Amino acid sequence: METRQLVVEIINTEAAAAAAATEEAKTALDAIDTDDEAADADEEFEKWKTRELARIKRGRAAAKQEQEEEAERARWNALSEEEKAAEKARDAAVRCVRGCVFWFMQYMVLF
Repeated sequence: METRQLVVEIINTEAAAAAAATEEAKTALDAIDTDDEAADADEEFEKWKTRELARIKRGRAAAKQEQEEEAERARWNALSEEEKAAEKARDAAVRCVRGCVFWFMQYMVLF
């Protein structure tokens, strides 16, 4: 009988110690100052709003570019073979002119 009483007392003291430790932990957590979050809430909200608006703007720009590319693909597919050849030749001429201009600009700086 005496052994049972000792075991019960040990269990009770351990439970009381655990409860006290839990209470101390709660008190320690309550002592932490978290008021800085409330002060920065407006600033954080403005930063979040700016990020979200930028994300929405990027999404709209990407969707618009996708629509333009789709329209260009549809236009290209609607062209006849002669029109496609003429457009390719015109694009090649434009690229050549641009390349020549940049090439001359390199050497014009020297004079």
